[in-house]
Amino acid sequence: MVPIDQKRVLVILTGGTAGMRRDPVNGSLVPVKNYLAEALELMLLGTGSSYKYPKTTVVEYQDQLDSSDMGPEEWRQIAEDIDKRHDEFDGFVVVMGTVSVFLKVI
Repeated sequence: MVPIDQKRVLVILTGGTAGMRRDPVNGSLVPVKNYLAEALELMLLGTGSSYKYPKTTVVEYQDQLDSSDMGPEEWRQIAEDIDKRHDEFDGFVVVMGTVSVFLKVI
């Protein structure tokens, strides 16, 4: 069995607040390139825990998608992106706006 800290996880950020930071001027949330990757790294470094974590790679879509506007074409693209890299990673996480994901489920 492969130790957890030798496993690899691909995180695909399609859009949503997980990749945004508050604009200091107007207070609104704006997409910030590499924000999620940096936040994950800081979170994992700052735990002070002896727990081991898998190696995480974050891929951000060039054009952030509003998940409420996503449909079969975008879902197919996400599936194809995972399929292309399936052999490189042990797990996959797709990050998108949570409110509209809930609406898509119900």
